[in-house]
Amino acid sequence: MTEPDPMNILPLDIQSMLKRKSSRDPSSRFSAKLHILLSFVTAHPEMEDKVGCAWVTEEEFRLNKRVLVQVMGIKINTLNVNLHALGFNQQKHNKDGWTLWKKPGFTRTSQDFTDQPHMASVKAGAMAPRNFQLNITLGPIQNQEFETFVQICKNIWTELLTSDDRPVQTPHFIDVAAQRFKQEEQPLDNARDVLRAIIAPSPNQNVVTFAQFCKFMAMFGPEKTIMLKIASLLSSSNNSGQWLMFEPQTMNANTFYGAFSDNEPNCLVLNYRNKPVRIWNLPNVEAMPNKRYIVDEENRYYSSWEEYFQYNPVAQQPEYTPAYSFS
Repeated sequence: MTEPDPMNILPLDIQSMLKRKSSRDPSSRFSAKLHILLSFVTAHPEMEDKVGCAWVTEEEFRLNKRVLVQVMGIKINTLNVNLHALGFNQQKHNKDGWTLWKKPGFTRTSQDFTDQPHMASVKAGAMAPRNFQLNITLGPIQNQEFETFVQICKNIWTELLTSDDRPVQTPHFIDVAAQRFKQEEQPLDNARDVLRAIIAPSPNQNVVTFAQFCKFMAMFGPEKTIMLKIASLLSSSNNSGQWLMFEPQTMNANTFYGAFSDNEPNCLVLNYRNKPVRIWNLPNVEAMPNKRYIVDEENRYYSSWEEYFQYNPVAQQPEYTPAYSFS
């Protein structure tokens, strides 16, 4: 069976650009190809680990060479030769497969790499609005409820941010979202910290997309009680080993942890020894004393995450130490 081409994770126009042989055309050269991949990941931060590169600051970027060469369709020796010959300087040693790089004149907004017609069109495509298209499902809700959910997300996004679904800068998103979603008695800084840990757990995530926002709303919506639902789930996790994860990590098969599904983002999946347990948040049901917003696989309803784990306690498993704290 033929292995899938790693390059296929990219849009066709970027694939075409990467396959072009180096020539007098600036857009065919290594620096230009690397820059457009970095720009693509800026627009799609969820692709960072799959593409193997990302901007860290205006002038510094990081690479996972093993992943990047697969996507670019080149050998590791070719990558090393290009980086050295073109004046890229490594800033830090290898950490979990990632290295930090810098080159004078090679920046996030370098005009030398974006003014060429072909490159400009590719970069514009990476940041272009997508007409609020989503590739997710929610369960267990009806089609009409899903359409209502999407419309609510569009309304909030356009009221807070932009009239289309272009990605927005992470700090701006966190700030306006915290002001809108925080509980009345909740400090604004605490609301910012909570949102950042869930929506942008990686310090290298420069933008937030409409799809990421919708996934967040699926996890903890509706709007009025977002913070109450977050507090309920965090309390459940903290009281039984701190097993909740929002940032993808490589986990041992024997480690107990919980994470929301990427394709069905209102579904929390509890993983232990390859025996997943699925529980759903109903994003159209508020966290109120007389309402039940949690549903399990047996179609049983619960009024909170705490109530679910009261009836379905987490057995003592190896602890997972999270990379963040809400204390």
